[in-house]
Amino acid sequence: MAHLPFSHLEPTLHHLRAKYGPIFTLYVGSRPVVFIMDGDLAHRSLMQRSEIFADRPRPLATSDLNTNLHSINNTSYGSVWRLLRRNLVSGVVNTCKAIPVDGVAVDYYYKILRELNEEDIVSFCSEFLDASIWPACAALEWIMARLVKHQDIQQKLKKEIRSVVGDKKGLVDVEELQRMPYLKAVIFEALRRHSPAHFLIPHRVKEDVMIMADHHEYLIPKGAVVNYLVTSVGLDASVWEEPLEFRPKRFMPGGEGEEVDVNCGKRERSR
Repeated sequence: MAHLPFSHLEPTLHHLRAKYGPIFTLYVGSRPVVFIMDGDLAHRSLMQRSEIFADRPRPLATSDLNTNLHSINNTSYGSVWRLLRRNLVSGVVNTCKAIPVDGVAVDYYYKILRELNEEDIVSFCSEFLDASIWPACAALEWIMARLVKHQDIQQKLKKEIRSVVGDKKGLVDVEELQRMPYLKAVIFEALRRHSPAHFLIPHRVKEDVMIMADHHEYLIPKGAVVNYLVTSVGLDASVWEEPLEFRPKRFMPGGEGEEVDVNCGKRERSR
């Protein structure tokens, strides 16, 4: 696998899934790397057994902006990781604190930065900017491309937006967004069909763990690196009808994606 061109990696993984199932192991040199390519397995490992799968492997390379490894993506699971993640989620990701840019918000961010040293701050800012700007730009590009191609979807979306905001100019507020279910469906469908990131950041298991897949138990050994292929989940024909088609209505009432939750994936339901 170490000599496989990156452009060939994803097609090769899809081929291996068809042959061996949704979980299999490859080797990078002597290093075992587990690939999980199924939404249910991803949910059971990352949500139901999160602490076991919470660790990160040491990266093979670092950049000039991220050399000390003190970032959410690279720090081993523990007190430092929890501090970094808590600061990011509570002060930046949480929309109630991220939207207002006033003295209170600025004071809050200064308080966060005072808990970190200079190298940590560089890593934190680099990681935040990289994770927030590029995926959003990629998602917007795909949404616009799909709206150009599918004029019927574009017209339906324009009709919904105008019915809520009218000829108003300026920012659309959160309450108005809640009254635009089709807009939400278009965004969800674009993220499903064109995931900005094809892989999650690698995880590492803290101990030996057994996981059930296709009526068989698989052992993931302590220290093994685990990768999740997001595109495989979004294009799974056992979950999505005609997965290659761009159909926002699948996320509307009655569609197979009706119960998708933006925070934690599909809400659990009886199988």
